[in-house]
Amino acid sequence: MSFPILLFWVALHRFVAFWRRMGLTTTYAILVAGMVGGGVVLFSLRKPLLAVEFGTAPVLWAPAALAYATAVALEVRARHLRLATFAGVSELRGDRAPASLLTDGIYGRVRHPRYVASMLGYLASAFLANYLFLYAAAPVYLLVLHTVVLLEERELEERFGEAYRGYADRVPRYLPRFGV
Repeated sequence: MSFPILLFWVALHRFVAFWRRMGLTTTYAILVAGMVGGGVVLFSLRKPLLAVEFGTAPVLWAPAALAYATAVALEVRARHLRLATFAGVSELRGDRAPASLLTDGIYGRVRHPRYVASMLGYLASAFLANYLFLYAAAPVYLLVLHTVVLLEERELEERFGEAYRGYADRVPRYLPRFGV
C-alpha cells in the first residue's frame, strides 16, 4: 500500500459522512484524482527522495523474505473479500451496506490482516531497496496506517455497535492469535 492509497483511506474514513452525501461516483472521482495527484508528486520527487542509497545488503534479504512471505500469507487468507469491500463501498453506503461483520477465517485471529500485511510489505520493500528515505518514512507510514485503522474501527463500531465491540474485545488488532 503506497502513501497516496493510505491518504485515500484516511480521507474516506475521516470524512465518511461527507462522502456518503456526495455519492459513490463523485467520491471516487475526487479521491482517485487526489491519489493519482499524490503519486505524481512522489514520482516527481523521486530523485531527491531516493538520493541516499545504501546499496545491496544481503544481511537484509532474510528479514525481507520473511516479512514478504508473512504478508503474502495474510493477504491470501484475506482474499475472500469482494472488490467492493477493498474499494470502500461498504463504508460509503453506510446503513445501506450489507450488515455482516466479518469475523471468521483470518479475521477470527486478527482484526486487520490486510493492514498488517501492508506494514510487513512496506518494511520488506525498505530492506530490499535499502534507501534512507524508505527507512525515514517508515514511522510516518506506520502512523498513517494506524490512523486509518482507528478511523475504520470507529466507523465499524458506528455501523455494527455491540457486535463490533464484542469482536474487538475478543480479537487483537495487529498481532494474530495462534492456536485458538
